[in-house]
Amino acid sequence: MEKVKRKISVIIPCYNEALIISDTVKKIDKYLSLRKFDYEIILVNDGSTDNTLDIILSLSNRYDNLYFFSSQANTGKGYAVRQGLLMARHRIKLVLDADLSVDITAIHTLDIQMNLPFSIIKGQRHQLIRQPLYRIFAGKMFKVLVWLFTGMYLDSQCPFFLTTLPKEFFKDLKIDGFAFDVEILYKAKLQNIRIDKIEVSYVNDENSSVRIKHWFLMFKELLEIRKKK
Repeated sequence: MEKVKRKISVIIPCYNEALIISDTVKKIDKYLSLRKFDYEIILVNDGSTDNTLDIILSLSNRYDNLYFFSSQANTGKGYAVRQGLLMARHRIKLVLDADLSVDITAIHTLDIQMNLPFSIIKGQRHQLIRQPLYRIFAGKMFKVLVWLFTGMYLDSQCPFFLTTLPKEFFKDLKIDGFAFDVEILYKAKLQNIRIDKIEVSYVNDENSSVRIKHWFLMFKELLEIRKKK
């Protein structure tokens, strides 16, 4: 009897990723095909100002299992991820960053079967390359703020999010910025949904679009999340 293929939707939010998105798709496609997954890759263009969309259109013609959504305006990473989650056809959904700072191979440590014993797995970063001091400090401070606002002490900003939650769970989410992870995790906590954490190798992107100003915006988003309780 032929073994049932494991099914997974991989969601990649994209903002000005023209230089890397082709290699990212190639790597994900190769890894999942070699391991006999039934998979789809969903690229969400969040109002890129370079030729990211043109490249995504070209990729969609090259890969039968690649789908995309494109927004004219840069709305935010949370918005892009939410669109991808709502598009996903498979029960298992994995969100990664376009630069693969956490690589697709991180799923090799997981026993991803048809019936998972969890609802959310959130990666926790193991830094392979030391970050600048200001980013280390900002990251730790944000973890403390998340704990104070939600009671969860975890690396919410790690770009590895795997879930089996249904699409309906994501429809009423409102955070469009970088704190979208916190909104998802906090809603799951309030509903007593299981959240597991795993350590994943992380390589910091020196060209990351996250800046100090974004930490202030994320603080405002935490306030919005907290008000929902």
